[in-house]
Amino acid sequence: MPRLTTPADSKYATYTDTASVVGGLWVTVGVGSLIGLVTVAVLGWWRPAFIEDRRLPRWTWLFPAVMLVAIIGGVSYGNLSDKGMTYTLMLLVGCLFIGVSEELMFRGIGVTAFRLAGFTEGKVALWTSVLFGLAHATNIFTEGISALTQVLITAVAGYFFYVTRRVSGLLVVSMIVHGLWDFGLFTNTLSTPTGTGGLVFILADVVLAIVAIVTIRKVFPGHRALVHRDRNYYGIEPDGGAVEAVMVPGVRRSCTAAGDATSIPTGPVLRGVPCGATAPSVRRRCPDCRRPATDRRPEG
Repeated sequence: MPRLTTPADSKYATYTDTASVVGGLWVTVGVGSLIGLVTVAVLGWWRPAFIEDRRLPRWTWLFPAVMLVAIIGGVSYGNLSDKGMTYTLMLLVGCLFIGVSEELMFRGIGVTAFRLAGFTEGKVALWTSVLFGLAHATNIFTEGISALTQVLITAVAGYFFYVTRRVSGLLVVSMIVHGLWDFGLFTNTLSTPTGTGGLVFILADVVLAIVAIVTIRKVFPGHRALVHRDRNYYGIEPDGGAVEAVMVPGVRRSCTAAGDATSIPTGPVLRGVPCGATAPSVRRRCPDCRRPATDRRPEG
């Protein structure tokens, strides 16, 4: 959160001309984005990093929607008018670079890594958001103790970006929302004192934080981690077929273990799909006992 929570004489996240935008955003953040893309390519994580199969309910679109409204209402159009169209476009592109770089690192590589390690989705959201906030803790050397407020607010915003990824199904969407969010924030640092539009962003953070606390159990209802510690999510099944995990909501499951047929409540299931295979060749495994499972869709 640039300078909205720091002293008035702070120089953090202030890009007053095109030269500072190019040097401070295009070059440094552009290189960071490139490093992230190379990392994803080397690890072979293109799909898990950029595509989200564990979609959240539609009501969670509330988070990115409120953020977009805050962006529209909080941008300092007066400051941008004073700077001109060229500067505005360059700042916008630079902020989108920030979205690409940071989302790729935390909601792309970070989410994938924690899932592969067997973390539940609640812990994936928690730790990627905490690390996102701590990544901004280096500002304490230039901003002083006030940087701790930035760390907290940034960590909370990280959760909103995580929700954006999961509800949209695409990392690119959270990249765009993140970039526009920073763009709106930065426009308020172009004047002294800081533009009043920054209050809109702070209000949006507070409102969404309250919503997040109230709805936490709906977002993370306590299902077992769909990524097993044997790495079936992005790994290899016992028969050697590479699989991809997909959430299938609204399916009833029953274990087919001999003499022990146990009904499991309606909810997400793990569906193993051989790479390159067609839908009829779907294999399923019970996520609780690991034995093959059959799916029964609810009546109606």
